[in-house]
Amino acid sequence: MPHAASGLDADRLAHLEATIHADIEADRYFGAVVAVARRGELGLCEAIGFGDEALEMTFVCLSAGVMQPAPNIERFQRLSDIAASAAL
Repeated sequence: MPHAASGLDADRLAHLEATIHADIEADRYFGAVVAVARRGELGLCEAIGFGDEALEMTFVCLSAGVMQPAPNIERFQRLSDIAASAAL
């Protein structure tokens, strides 16, 4: 259920989540991490499916700011490797 303070429609958020599940079942992509917020309140925050099927895990890191693309990609790859190494 969405947080009441978010002002988001629960039925529409459920439809979004169901659509993502259907896309994964149809092999359109492995998984997704979805965060929908309004007025600083999360209405939906779910990890659905997997980014790495072999490890059955997903790692997502979003950032804001100005960086050169190559160093940014390399940094996120290192962070992803660290996250993957946490899988027991």
